[in-house]
Amino acid sequence: MKGVAVLLCLVAGACAVSLLDLVREEWNAFKMEHSKQYDSEVEDKFRMKIYVENKHRIAKHNQRFEQRLVSYKLKPNKYADMLHHEFVHTMNGFNKTANADVCNDIPCGGRHGGRNKNVHGKGHEGRAATFIAPAHVSYPDHVDWRKKGAVTDVKDQGKCGSCWAFSTTGALEGQHFRKTGYLVSLSEQNLIDCSAAYGNNGCNGGLMDNAFKYIKDNGGIDTEKSYPYEAVDDKCRYNPKESGADDVGFVDIPQGDEEKLMQAVATVGPISVAIDASQETFQFYSKGVYYDENCSSTDLDHGVRIHNLFYMLQSDGGGLRHGGGRRRLLAGEELVGPLVGRARLHQDGAQQEQPLRHRVQRLLPPRVGSALYHHCTPRTQSPISKLAPCSPTDVITETCVQCNLRLI
Repeated sequence: MKGVAVLLCLVAGACAVSLLDLVREEWNAFKMEHSKQYDSEVEDKFRMKIYVENKHRIAKHNQRFEQRLVSYKLKPNKYADMLHHEFVHTMNGFNKTANADVCNDIPCGGRHGGRNKNVHGKGHEGRAATFIAPAHVSYPDHVDWRKKGAVTDVKDQGKCGSCWAFSTTGALEGQHFRKTGYLVSLSEQNLIDCSAAYGNNGCNGGLMDNAFKYIKDNGGIDTEKSYPYEAVDDKCRYNPKESGADDVGFVDIPQGDEEKLMQAVATVGPISVAIDASQETFQFYSKGVYYDENCSSTDLDHGVRIHNLFYMLQSDGGGLRHGGGRRRLLAGEELVGPLVGRARLHQDGAQQEQPLRHRVQRLLPPRVGSALYHHCTPRTQSPISKLAPCSPTDVITETCVQCNLRLI
């Protein structure tokens, strides 16, 4: 018996060593894939421990996904070696406290990334006008601005809380495409370095509307090619000769008006959006329809852009990507279940009456140039691809829209 006990101990020890070797091998592969380097062996071991714990949490969540208890799946990414609060502090740079007016009627208690207290700068100019939807328009069931060529590839904000800058450029890139037919990638670094006077804090957070105001007053924003991204705060180097686009203002969507939001997405183009990205599941989202009952309607901390009538969002943070970089909050009919759905887009009458569950703040992109580039679809032209210019009565006064909206 003693011999058997010794043998069992040896086998158990060998298994433990083998498992540890596998973990270390996987850890080394992770570091190589994402070019990770640490200052000491102690930190390396600490990060490996975090990585293993995150993998365990992801596996537990995905078991629930396979059992159809949750509607989305998680996957390890380059942030798997970070504690959640580190991820939030680094990536979520939407500053609600940077300008009290942006909150509209919502309490403006700042949270993650809300470090900017300059509320008296150039960005503090009162509320914008209200969005007026085009009259006599038949809206399509679906529109995807990526397929129309109005959305640039996913960019990576790195370890810089500049999501607000990427959200801004994404919306303006779409409007520039609609006006000119050319998709030009615009410089987030230009906004990081040059819009401090408008209440933004570079890598420490900012607001999309403040960025739009800067672009308007500045007379433009440089292209990404001429002013490349650095993921750090630097001195302003704007060159008007390299300007790729400009804007002339913005308007608000009424708070909570989901129908107005859909009208705006269908008729205006890609939209800047602020959401609550503080939940742990956001860090490793992979695919599916995202829903978290703890998601806040008021504590917004991450800027993204929306370019799909069914609320397909694009994030440049890396942890929120789906299928080439897009995060699908709301998807097609086949993904609608007891926890998720789309108000006013269901055939089921009872579901149409359900309130939207997740509230976000949205900004429509600004006009480009001196004339508003805004289109509507006459009733005789139901496909969104057959766009016709609005009549003078349909033109809205400005074009960048923000609202707070509950999404399912």
